[in-house]
Amino acid sequence: MLLLAAWMLIAAGCADSAQQDDPQADAGNGSRGQPASSSCAPRADGAGNYNADEDRTGSPSTPRPTAYTIAEGAGGDVHVGQLDNGLTYYLDSNWTPHDALTLILAVKAGSIHETEPASGVAHFVEHMMFNGTEEFPGNSVYDEVLEFGLELGPDLNAFTTYDETFYVLNGLSDDPDAVQTGFKVLSQWAHAATISADAVAGERGVVREEYRLRRETSEGVSLDSSLRLLTEGTPYEQRPPIGEVAAIEETTAAELREFYDAWYVPANMAVVAVGDLTVDELKALVEEHFGSITAQDPPTAPDTNSPLRSGTRIEITETPGQADPRLSLYLQVPVWDPATTEGERGEQLELLLAYAIGIRLSSAHEQGLLSQTDEPVWWVYAPAAGLRHFATTFQAADLHTAAGEVWSVLLSLADQGFGEQELATAKSRVLSELQQVADHVEVAHNIQYAYQYANHYLRGTSLETSPERLARVEALLDTIEVEELTDHLRSILAQSGPLVSVNAQDVAQVPTVDEFRAALEGARAINLGPASAPIDALISPPGPADPVTEGPISELSAGFYNPPYEWKFANGARVNFGNSADEGVVRLEAVSLGGWSTLEPGERPLAEFLAPTAVASSGLGRHTSAQIAQHLATKRVSLRPFITETTEGFRGSAPPAEVETLFALLHLLICDARVDEQAFNSVVESARRQAADLPGGAATQMDVAYNEARFGDRIEWFDPVASTETLDEVTAESLLDVYRSRLGNAEGLLVAVSGDLELEAVDRLARRYIGTLPSGEADTFTNRRPAQPDGIVRTEVVLAEDAGPTGITFYHETLRPTDPQTETVLKVLEAVLNARLLNDVREDLGASYSVTATLEPRFTPESAVISVIDAGAAPESIDEIREEILRIFNDLATSGPDATELADAESVVSNRLSHLVYGVEALLRRLVSADSEISDLTPSFDGVDVTADEVEALAAALYGTGRHIEITRVLS
Repeated sequence: MLLLAAWMLIAAGCADSAQQDDPQADAGNGSRGQPASSSCAPRADGAGNYNADEDRTGSPSTPRPTAYTIAEGAGGDVHVGQLDNGLTYYLDSNWTPHDALTLILAVKAGSIHETEPASGVAHFVEHMMFNGTEEFPGNSVYDEVLEFGLELGPDLNAFTTYDETFYVLNGLSDDPDAVQTGFKVLSQWAHAATISADAVAGERGVVREEYRLRRETSEGVSLDSSLRLLTEGTPYEQRPPIGEVAAIEETTAAELREFYDAWYVPANMAVVAVGDLTVDELKALVEEHFGSITAQDPPTAPDTNSPLRSGTRIEITETPGQADPRLSLYLQVPVWDPATTEGERGEQLELLLAYAIGIRLSSAHEQGLLSQTDEPVWWVYAPAAGLRHFATTFQAADLHTAAGEVWSVLLSLADQGFGEQELATAKSRVLSELQQVADHVEVAHNIQYAYQYANHYLRGTSLETSPERLARVEALLDTIEVEELTDHLRSILAQSGPLVSVNAQDVAQVPTVDEFRAALEGARAINLGPASAPIDALISPPGPADPVTEGPISELSAGFYNPPYEWKFANGARVNFGNSADEGVVRLEAVSLGGWSTLEPGERPLAEFLAPTAVASSGLGRHTSAQIAQHLATKRVSLRPFITETTEGFRGSAPPAEVETLFALLHLLICDARVDEQAFNSVVESARRQAADLPGGAATQMDVAYNEARFGDRIEWFDPVASTETLDEVTAESLLDVYRSRLGNAEGLLVAVSGDLELEAVDRLARRYIGTLPSGEADTFTNRRPAQPDGIVRTEVVLAEDAGPTGITFYHETLRPTDPQTETVLKVLEAVLNARLLNDVREDLGASYSVTATLEPRFTPESAVISVIDAGAAPESIDEIREEILRIFNDLATSGPDATELADAESVVSNRLSHLVYGVEALLRRLVSADSEISDLTPSFDGVDVTADEVEALAAALYGTGRHIEITRVLS
């Protein structure tokens, strides 16, 4: 039941080292480089987890324990056992964050377990857990957890995949009442759901709305076509987790009860509890809340085996509203049992293979052998437990030609083989990912371990510690030779053929199935030449420059381990460093004031989108883009430039051991940026398609509509889409000039650094890489904004059928000082609003799956508070939802929150603040705020002190003026 903005791409349920999205999971309630792996189950340990107890001879590992045992866990000793009724439990006493607890109920029940294909019963049952249990009737579970500071979505969540269902309570405090409530909620879900006919009827509209958001949008149609192609001929065929419309509209309480009774049995579930309690305390709670559940025989699991399939398969799907035709090419690979040595080796071999193929594709792209406009990416994609694929996605002027070229590279690699250097680089990347996880072992959060343990139950993945896994994989990689890498690619290509999914606004825009088939089947091996040589370092360290002044920032001592420290240099740059709780990683943001507000009318899209993207996709200095991407990938370093309305800068992170690479990259992006021809052609072609295809995607149309409504005759400054005339005139050189005009010198630059680093290291890096940057002329932003339009401005965005999620969005703003107390009041008002929207709009009306409020301060170009409320809705429900939201606005503006609402909202905000990492954000506030104000923003562990009158006054300033912008998204 994950709640997300209605007009954004919905994807939830996967946590992986390379990608976070699990497109097949149905929720109930950028860096330089490229992704390399994805998996449908959340994982805390990188690209895959393996059993710590297996030998290395190819025999299966020790089975999962069925009695109370202890296994070495990353957060301490994870206790794994079973109750007498067959329920499995994983218990770990972990101290990060302090005074907190994470609970997961993992159920081996997904759409693959449904009796009838496409019924969506597993997902519908998940929704019903929030609509009544024996001890939590109706929607009262929301009120119970809200009292302890948990919100639906961020803290209380659930999602259903092809293979399983997860229920998550994250961020519970260790208050005895909160802990008891958390365990009681999970226990009720495990055995006491009521699933009444009335509740099913009331929730049907919400499930139908989720279906509309996931399947009846441009993104949904595109994803659906890919999954249909990938699951064809497998046990997962015609079993999307969310089901089909007819089934959703006809599902009965009896059918849901039948599924619940069959699969929600103790022997088919596990409870995971990780947090700041002793294992004995956790075990007693599990026994108290789950021990009395009646034992039942475990159900028979379906066969999910999906053999590799040869031959070429192509699917072309019309996706109205998709601005650019896009092709996804998949290659099915084996599914390995991670609880065996053979499975461990197979997954690692394929991860190496994915990285090595990515290296050669990038090299081929630089050599002009690939005509696709995107930088090549290649990763492992697992849409279900029994399905794994290699995957790549791209755009091109001639998609069939580009697809044939990619296939030709694969054939060439199988024919000519890989080189030792590609294997070495791929191994380095695998180990660097694992090293980063191992570096965090002492400070990893409860949720990371909880997902690791849940995956052990559901998939048989590992319980070993991150350092153990690093050592194990390092030893395994030493046994893999380059010939094995090549032989494995040959084996895959001998058994598996290309799967091609093409999506376009109009199928006439793209070649036919026969043309695609001819291009792929006509592809032949070619001479690829050598891959780009790896680089040892980005630059030689410049000679140091002494700061003009340096010293501690005593006013900001609260919230950091030590008072932050500042260096000021003659070139106009400042470096601020704070050693914060963000351990195991170093975060860096370098920001100055100015942005595209200083440029000419019409240059916003060049500065905000085209220039930073083109530079980030190009080489730097004497290095090619492929060399830069591979070098950064092996070091887990990322940094990207950005230019906004009033600021410009860079945002990135690195492991502590690689911070010098991060500083060197910043130096290069300021001193030696360039725009390569391929990068220029790619961004301009994308901008041309965006301009030509409007109306197109919902997000772009919403952006355009808001700017037109808000800025009126000043739109020439704010238009986010480049005109055809602008694109006709732009060159690589002029685009680079725009970039350099904002990001080419150090004047006014505040480099904020926080995390797990010593002061002496930052001192050395600041002098070498920041103090030596070129200086420039001082400037700041210009306020181009007109006053808000008077009254209510209503406008429509008309979407093509299946172009995007329909609904309504409200925009409010009010000019006012944004002092620390105002920010706290703002957070409380946001929590009040989200609770009301959930109860009054989503649950009571049953007409919206996603309805959320986002309230934020704005510091430039003038101090203000902004509010955005978005509700996804079917076109026929928009008027009803509008009236209900307007009623909520009016009530809060005239009466404020009641005592219970205020107390619950304060609990939510206190819970959020207690888990904030105080770091670069606080340091960057020094650009616009006095130090005395920033120090007051430290997290409050003693609770939030806000009055109802303060909340009402802010609500009145936002919602009581009779002035706002309202945009509805309707279908043509």
